[in-house]
Amino acid sequence: LPVSWVTLKDELNQIALADLRRLCVWVLAAIFVLCAIAQRSLRMVLLNFAALGLSFLLLGALLVVTGVALSPLSLLCVPLLIGLCIDYSLHVLMALEHERDYGHLYAHIGAPILLTGLASCIGFGVPMLTSQPALQNFGLVMDLGIIAAVGACLFLLPVLARLPAQSSGKSAQSPRESR
Repeated sequence: LPVSWVTLKDELNQIALADLRRLCVWVLAAIFVLCAIAQRSLRMVLLNFAALGLSFLLLGALLVVTGVALSPLSLLCVPLLIGLCIDYSLHVLMALEHERDYGHLYAHIGAPILLTGLASCIGFGVPMLTSQPALQNFGLVMDLGIIAAVGACLFLLPVLARLPAQSSGKSAQSPRESR
């Protein structure tokens, strides 16, 4: 490759990363405000952000295990995954706030989250069928991110949400059981 193309690629990568950082700061600030309005509890907002952090840790682990690298195009997945994870975590936390019965949570919230996650994986997975490596990478990163978000919100977040209640001596019973 000519030196000018390599230089251009490096410059575009730097610009994409700078734009991504700025975008993520504004997106996270907006999400913090909206979650605070929706949940009116700092603990719940922090649990949303914990789910977000866990999902990105899982995504990082999946990227390492699969050997997939992020490209400038696949960086577009980050804001999409932030919104997806916060949406899933809001539903899970609101359901847990309403009723601490985990069977009820998985029966009423788990199935829709799994189905929307599967539908999203199918939709974002379509670019993997193209002959364009950048689009293939975008689809794969997005699908790995969706799997991470579903896993973090459905399996790790309920455990994390329960920990503070147990450590402070509160009962893990549902409101109905304590009456």
